[in-house]
Amino acid sequence: MISMFDKINIISILTDHINTLRNYRTNKYKIFDLILLFLIPLPFSIILTYIYGITSNTLITIFSTSLSIFAALLFNLLLLIYDIVRNKDENTENHKLKMTFLKEIYSNISFSILVAISTVVISLFIALIDKPKTDIQKWIIYILSIVIYYLTSIFILTFLMVLKRVHVLLSKEFEHIQ
Repeated sequence: MISMFDKINIISILTDHINTLRNYRTNKYKIFDLILLFLIPLPFSIILTYIYGITSNTLITIFSTSLSIFAALLFNLLLLIYDIVRNKDENTENHKLKMTFLKEIYSNISFSILVAISTVVISLFIALIDKPKTDIQKWIIYILSIVIYYLTSIFILTFLMVLKRVHVLLSKEFEHIQ
């Protein structure tokens, strides 16, 4: 029986994205990629929050607007990936590698959209506590500010990874056209 929460379960998006960080030959995780994409943004986020303080409503608006626009663009890119997969040419020698690459790009894009949505939702929580009155509210906003910087860093790094992968994929496609 499928529960209501199965329809919004995001675990597969997270695991699919993390699985794209494996070495093709050894099937082991690339430790440097995991560190770059998940660990380095944390101290960076703490430092940003320490230096600049908690995120302001202006910054929240900028984050929310920017990430919403990028999420919409990434949804369009998902459709492009779907169209490429749907119109696959099975006669090519690199068909299996191309399909693996497309699936990874699809997983990375889905993860990026998830991170963008999460950041926007957390930004809304901070906006709801406009002017913190208690120490608990100040700590909550401080921690949420670190989370926003962290998720934004992860989004930017994953977005760059997607850009690079799409560039490689389309470059190969253009080579076949010429």
